[in-house]
Amino acid sequence: MRWPWKRRWARLEVIRREVNRLTVAEWRADRQWVASAAAVLHNPQVQQMLDAVANSAPGFEVLPLSASAQERVVQQARQEGYTMALANFAALGHEQALREPVEAVFEEAKG
Repeated sequence: MRWPWKRRWARLEVIRREVNRLTVAEWRADRQWVASAAAVLHNPQVQQMLDAVANSAPGFEVLPLSASAQERVVQQARQEGYTMALANFAALGHEQALREPVEAVFEEAKG
């Protein structure tokens, strides 16, 4: 008799890769990256997948009437983060130039 926990394990190979430190703003400033994202985002299967993810948002979870104010605040923050992540993903397919960062200047105000 063979015991179920005595299985032969498959050999697993670890693939090492560099972590991407690219931001959404940097992605959107490059036409080629935007074009590749737009092509993926226009795929009907990807659109259905994004719709399914959006339909599973935490905002659709109904809290009980007995939920505390703190629980409601946490639920709202989860929903806002979820919405922002989906919006950022969709934004990858729309070009936008990088904005110049505001630089602090410590001069006396003229006035």
